[in-house]
Amino acid sequence: MVYILGTISLIGGIYWCRAYIQKHIQGIGKLINLPSNGGLYLYTLIFLPGIMIHEMAHFMTAAVLGVKTGEIHLLPRPATKHQEAVALGSVQVAKVDAFRSSLIGAAPFLTGSTIIYLIVNSQLLKFNSLNHLVESLTNRPIYEIILRLIYLYLLFCIGNTMFSSKEDTRSWPLLVILALTLIVLAYFTGSLNQALKLSLPWAASGAQAFFGVFLLVLILDGWFISLLYLLEKGLGRWLKKRLIYG
Repeated sequence: MVYILGTISLIGGIYWCRAYIQKHIQGIGKLINLPSNGGLYLYTLIFLPGIMIHEMAHFMTAAVLGVKTGEIHLLPRPATKHQEAVALGSVQVAKVDAFRSSLIGAAPFLTGSTIIYLIVNSQLLKFNSLNHLVESLTNRPIYEIILRLIYLYLLFCIGNTMFSSKEDTRSWPLLVILALTLIVLAYFTGSLNQALKLSLPWAASGAQAFFGVFLLVLILDGWFISLLYLLEKGLGRWLKKRLIYG
């Protein structure tokens, strides 16, 4: 149970860091007088590998489920009445039933989590502690150091772009209602305890496997946020400007 709660907390922390990073990259764009939406383009440039995987996860899942798809957009687009304000990328998908729509919406998180798990547990990046990781980035041949830095960059990009947008989750409330209904039925039929006994060990095992993965993503976010903070403060003093966030 500890690993389940811990993993959920780490995911929440990454989600918060993602929003912070996006906001402050846009802030830096304003500081250096980038054109309108220039900060979003800067964010897209930094996180492009993750955005590509995010949108391809939507596209491939829709194709597997037999749902028609249209154009794929990887660059920021203006907000519309049908989209949230920040549209970093999108895939046109036909309207379908709630079940398939929910799977398509959840695909980036499921795909992204799987990829970063494989990255962290690869032989090239496998480590026993943070000290071991730092040592592996210094006491190695140059080509291995470069490969490890690429792996860490991909881990950072994918870990921060795997979350579903509001548009992706529009069908989730129906599934939540269905899940709650099944839980209530299981409770009144006396099968809830048995279901928990079967599912909790599996959930705990999965949470334990992903705990270290999400922890490393959160640590990378912390390092990047520190760099953003120093860069923003340095640019503000140099340009004699100050950003005020709402």
